[in-house]
Amino acid sequence: MQAGAIVAVWRTIAREHEWEVHEFYEQEHMEHVVEIDGFLAGYRYYNVAGALPFLILYEAVDESTEAGLG
Repeated sequence: MQAGAIVAVWRTIAREHEWEVHEFYEQEHMEHVVEIDGFLAGYRYYNVAGALPFLILYEAVDESTEAGLG
C-alpha cells in the first residue's frame, strides 16, 4: 500500500526532557500510531540547529487518516 498523505508535526522540547521524549517516541508512541487504521509508517528527525528541532512524519493512506490521532 502506498501513502497518499503525510502528517507532519514539529515540536520543541525542553532540553532537560529530550531523553524522555526520545524514549517515548521510540518505545511507545510511533508503534501505537502505526497501529491506527490508515497510518502506514512513522519517522522522527532531529535538527540540532533549528528553532523547531523535532520533526515527526507519519505516512498515511489519505488525508482523512489524521482524524485517527484525535
